[in-house]
Amino acid sequence: MEKLMQRRGEVLARVHELRGSQVKPQDNGEKLDRDLAALHPTLPLKWLTSSLFATGTAFVGFLYNTGFSCYVSADGDDKWLFAAKSTTDGAVRWTLYKDSVGNLVINATIGGATFFFNWRNTTGACKLYDSYDKMTAQTWVQSGVFDGDTFQMQNADNKQLIGAWSNSDNELYNRTNIVRREFGFQFFDKEAFSADDKLIYSAFMKENGSIH
Repeated sequence: MEKLMQRRGEVLARVHELRGSQVKPQDNGEKLDRDLAALHPTLPLKWLTSSLFATGTAFVGFLYNTGFSCYVSADGDDKWLFAAKSTTDGAVRWTLYKDSVGNLVINATIGGATFFFNWRNTTGACKLYDSYDKMTAQTWVQSGVFDGDTFQMQNADNKQLIGAWSNSDNELYNRTNIVRREFGFQFFDKEAFSADDKLIYSAFMKENGSIH
């Protein structure tokens, strides 16, 4: 993190210099925008609680499987979901909220299109789909590891939970025979953002309309 914070200072200095210059830029700033977006791990994050979820606010961040101590990522073009990333780098960036009737909605933007956390009706394998099936957030418990709550995600139709296939297989499924069913959600704490944080977050959202 120390090296990343040093990098943050260097990139932000270039951004401020460019923004403050009266000289027309010689390029479109594409690389610098990518460098700015890559600083997103320096942004303040906060863990979701049941009381925050109950407000219906939309939270942008990362889904975390507590059993594997990993964030949820998508596997290539097929978009199968795994609890596979030890950091937020490479994890799916989700928007999570409670809808007006109490359902849990989790979606991600990929290439300008919206995809939902969903599953195959046959195998139960979890995947990003462009359609939404009802989920609920159940069994909220205060975590003893991080400053937030864990919860379970349930298919509202069959009442089966989301979890991993086994203790050695981190692919996510909606079935009865799954383990490691507890999740947390770490979101960007916009209320704590500085002016520079807002620049980084804006670049991250613009440059990463994808699974990353």
